[in-house]
Amino acid sequence: MLVEAKTLSKTYKIGWFKKRLVRAIEQADISVNKGETVGVVGESGSGKSTLGLLLTGLLKPDGGQIFFNGEDIASLKAGQRAAYRRQAQIIFQHPETAFNPKWKLIRSLAEPYYLHKIPFSEESLFRRLAEVGLYVEHLARYPFQLSGGELQRAAIARVMVLEPEFIVLDEPTSMLDAITQAQIIGLLQEIQKEKGVAYLFISHDLDLAGVFCQRVYRLKEGKLQLT
Repeated sequence: MLVEAKTLSKTYKIGWFKKRLVRAIEQADISVNKGETVGVVGESGSGKSTLGLLLTGLLKPDGGQIFFNGEDIASLKAGQRAAYRRQAQIIFQHPETAFNPKWKLIRSLAEPYYLHKIPFSEESLFRRLAEVGLYVEHLARYPFQLSGGELQRAAIARVMVLEPEFIVLDEPTSMLDAITQAQIIGLLQEIQKEKGVAYLFISHDLDLAGVFCQRVYRLKEGKLQLT
């Protein structure tokens, strides 16, 4: 088992004056095997993104446990936790959030090499571009000069520099037209076949999740249930 969550819970306090508790995730159990794609579908505000943030360690749960390769991530030491954060990545619905609007694409794609002390070369960078269907000329462009599909491809390339084992795909195609959506899904499938990466695919589209995923959970009122 690559990723496993047991009795996971997360509650938010909302409201300006009179605070009230909203349970985004309640006693959730979910697992993702190596090389598998698991879907989570639900309406907007159902807690899907919260679940993704919990499983990648970007948000702390109020209760329950998350295991990565059999280890409870809450018990990881600083160095181990940094390694986990590299192995568990997330790609968001709005790919522009992954890029500094003032930077050309080459700087944004080079950044993870330096942050994680990965040996950098132009050859390595060009290879990452080719893997996602982008070209050298894209490197000289700013994010606003790229289409939504090109930005999402660049976001995927940036994440794959880290060679993660697990990626949360938080509605990565919902802002794209049907043709580009199909192209991105095909790209993700190719990457999975070649790299063996596991996905948690978050979507509001049950039909798409059913085609892309081996198993699909429905999230409603904070509770997960297999479809």
